[in-house]
Amino acid sequence: MCHPLFLWEDIERVTVHFPPGADAALRYTAPTTGREGQFSIEYIVYQVLAYGAVQDELFKLAGSHRPNRYTRLYESYRACL
Repeated sequence: MCHPLFLWEDIERVTVHFPPGADAALRYTAPTTGREGQFSIEYIVYQVLAYGAVQDELFKLAGSHRPNRYTRLYESYRACL
């Protein structure tokens, strides 16, 4: 039996970093299908946290298999001169 290393209640925030423009294909913040989930970093991170790895079979489902517990936050880029 697999025992989780954390409880969902313990996770306050997950931060994912990309170079500017590298997340252009990630169009969906709240996917409603598995196909949309392929283009959602929130869905990908959820899968890794929930299952330990990306589950390709979930991308084939008509509905996205995930609870509605995430929000995408954007920070503005700052140039340091």
